Amino acid sequence: MKRKIIKQGDRCFTVTLPIKWVRENGLGAGKELEVAERGCKLMIQASQEYVEQEVEIKSDDFENLKSQVISSYLSGVDKITVYCNNYGDLKRMVAKSLYGMEIDERAGNKSVINSYSQANPEALQKAIKNSFNLILESCQSNDLDQITEIHDDVKKFCFFSLRLLHKGCYMQFNQALALSRIINALEEISNLLRHMVKHYGMKITELNLFLEEMCNAYFNVSKVDEFFVRSEKLKDYLNNSTLGKEIKENAFMVRYLAINLVRQTLIVSFKKN
Repeated sequence: MKRKIIKQGDRCFTVTLPIKWVRENGLGAGKELEVAERGCKLMIQASQEYVEQEVEIKSDDFENLKSQVISSYLSGVDKITVYCNNYGDLKRMVAKSLYGMEIDERAGNKSVINSYSQANPEALQKAIKNSFNLILESCQSNDLDQITEIHDDVKKFCFFSLRLLHKGCYMQFNQALALSRIINALEEISNLLRHMVKHYGMKITELNLFLEEMCNAYFNVSKVDEFFVRSEKLKDYLNNSTLGKEIKENAFMVRYLAINLVRQTLIVSFKKN
């Protein structure tokens, strides 16, 4: 739909809002709206009073309980009340996987996990940046224990990033979808790097250089061309190398994931500009 711009005074312009949309969102004179600039677009969203999300989880099977807790966390639940006899495992799981949440109440087999993190685009970008930096750190190590620890941290930041997306840190659907694909790719790449060291005891220098270019492209889209040049070099190297079939397949999978990640980066960058 189109709206005409109305000039009011020397430094103010207004536009009218569709009455159907105003009524459906319970708006009226004096109500506030969320307004975000997206280049030539202006995104308008009805401000809604935040309601804390709570859930209770009971299960004698710890793996089932763990799955439910993590699912609740990813969906953006703020308060998770858990009934569990295995407090030690629950405490370790929260510390390992639920970034931004802590157990702050306990009575008998009841534990209450509360959120202490803020959901905003800045927190999301910081979590994604941490994941990229950890990928770079992983490239520099051949120590399995260290790489496993790094992977656990990448997974934790990726979970947190997905949680923030579900809590509505981005108003634009296409941008949120692209970011979710970037986050999932980071976790898969980290897992493959760990797998290669665990099962083959080695890293590939050309692959590490490629991943460095991937990180550069995410933080600076002017580096995308250099990334794709490095991608072709990696492909040629793998096709002509004497590496085993399995490790080659792992490296090609990392290449595939990284290429898709950079393509999603271009979508996010385009939406920003």
